[in-house]
Amino acid sequence: MTRAPSAITGEEALALFRRARAGGAVLAGNARVLGEKRGSINQIFHIEADGKQFALRVRYNEGRFQYEKGVFKEVVAALLVSACDEGKAGGAGRELGDAWDRIAGSSSGALIRFPCGPDILYFDFTGSDYAGPWAVLEWTGDALGVNFGPAHAFRLGQIVSNIHRLRFQYAYRTFQDIRPGGVDIFEEWQEEIVRRNNNTACIIAPEAALRRKLDGLAAASRALDPEFVLCH
Repeated sequence: MTRAPSAITGEEALALFRRARAGGAVLAGNARVLGEKRGSINQIFHIEADGKQFALRVRYNEGRFQYEKGVFKEVVAALLVSACDEGKAGGAGRELGDAWDRIAGSSSGALIRFPCGPDILYFDFTGSDYAGPWAVLEWTGDALGVNFGPAHAFRLGQIVSNIHRLRFQYAYRTFQDIRPGGVDIFEEWQEEIVRRNNNTACIIAPEAALRRKLDGLAAASRALDPEFVLCH
């Protein structure tokens, strides 16, 4: 696991922004921070440069994040949705594996279009300039996009529905392969149950029962050749 970085200041955000390259061009200009939002995991900076508006997203609490450590799932999702939209759904399992291989531990300034969402202009998942993953995206505010309508929503819904039904036999054979380092996800879940119980005065009463179910799921997963589908 990478070192959990601290929240950054506006000046530090601008320094990261100036390191980004979109289509080979440095995103510098007369950049200034227009606003910032901070959650328990991420910081989003609203930045203006050269008359355009961008979003800089950094994950400053990587150590507390359970899912795609070291990357943003939006990049994987955008690549996968685009592949399915182009008629490559039959090979989505391979597409998912290829997408992960392309982004894990890497950086890219090639434009990644995200239907009805912010286009991804640059991402850096190397941990070199910043310990957590960060990316520069198109700023959309609260808008879904000017082209969003019933027809687009129906097409996008069909794509997502098809992705959820696909079997990813080529992408990852076990849960442990989904993230670098061979993390035992079942053990992590069990530790997370205990951690949350300790932080909430043991509000999750059937902890032992949950642990037994997870043990059974882990044993079944390792004994069989399971099929996985993409969710969330």
